[in-house]
Formats: sequence, C-alpha cells, structure tokens
Amino acid sequence: MDLVKPPAGSPAAPAPRYPNMVIFPRALREAIPEYGDRALVFDAVTGATDNIPAATAGLTGASRFAIAPRAQAKFVVHETGRLDGQYAIWMDLDTETMRALGRFLCDLADRAESQQQ
Repeated sequence: MDLVKPPAGSPAAPAPRYPNMVIFPRALREAIPEYGDRALVFDAVTGATDNIPAATAGLTGASRFAIAPRAQAKFVVHETGRLDGQYAIWMDLDTETMRALGRFLCDLADRAESQQQ
C-alpha cells in the first residue's frame, strides 16, 4: 500500500483526542458472578488534575493521542459479595466532559428532589 501525502499547504490532520475512560481494577474481575451483575457500594470520591491520563500505559497506541487538559476522579467502592477491601475506580476525562458530567449530576439531583415535593 502506498502512502498518500496531503497537498503542499494543507493543514495536517489533527491528532485524535485522548479518549475519556472509566478504569476498573483487575482485582474486581473475581467479583462479577457468571449469573449476573454485582453491586459496588460507594464509599468516597477524590480527584486530581495532573493532566496525565490515568491509564496511558494500558492503552495500546496511546502516544498517537493529543492530550488536552485532563481531570481524574477516583471513586472508592467496596464489593458486596465474596471480596473484601476497597477498590478504586478511576474516571479520566477531558475538562469539557468532566464539567458536562458535573452539570448533568446536579440536574439529576435537582430532578430527584423536585419529584419528592
């Protein structure tokens, strides 16, 4: 297959954006039963803004992505079945998506409260 060069003066194709991800720890694999879902109990949430994607090393071809400002949220949960301990579930999002998620969650809470009145 021959490579085709863009015409002189053409802008280069923009690098694809680093994907927004939710990252589950491998240890939770044993928590999911063959017959259905498993509930995780929410314990805490923390955040970071180090602008380094949480799972760059685990994403094949990560170097081809343009990395915009990032924010990470770490949800600490515990499992309700056979596993003990707490587990971190990471959400690694660009800042635009993190803000949109925050607005959505606030709107959702407002709707839930308005249905109680």
